[in-house]
Amino acid sequence: DLRKTVYDGGPFEKLPDSSLPPNAKEAFEHTPETLPQDGLSVTTVTKESLPPGTQLLYATPVSSPVFQITYCETVVPDDQCNVLKPAGHSCARDVLPQDCDALKSQGQECSCGTILYVGNDYVEHHSHTIGSSVWDEVLRAAVSVDKIGKRGLGEFTVYT
Repeated sequence: DLRKTVYDGGPFEKLPDSSLPPNAKEAFEHTPETLPQDGLSVTTVTKESLPPGTQLLYATPVSSPVFQITYCETVVPDDQCNVLKPAGHSCARDVLPQDCDALKSQGQECSCGTILYVGNDYVEHHSHTIGSSVWDEVLRAAVSVDKIGKRGLGEFTVYT
């Protein structure tokens, strides 16, 4: 389980380009090298609680306010889904990225995407205008990061 850091005073240093996720290097190329804690506006996650394979973009020795997680899910086989759905449960299940190849070899679908967490609340700078803080630069970079996986509708999208 992810654990929020009660308070990390920062500053938060950008990791070297060689450590950044490949899909984020270009987008974060011109972002600041250091991000400040701004009062209590930055919420970080303790590094030890992040799932395996999480890629940090900014961090302190204890926590990270900007990181990328690869998230994957599969759908349980039809016989199990037929039991789960009537009981109000989802047939989708979280899986670790490293398990996708094995699932696909067994004939099960597995779909992955990315979650890029930026832990600033943006309250101070956006009450009346679009902000121009260093955190705004990071947010703009985050939304321009190339996505991992197939473009278009999700693999499990079904219209009925």
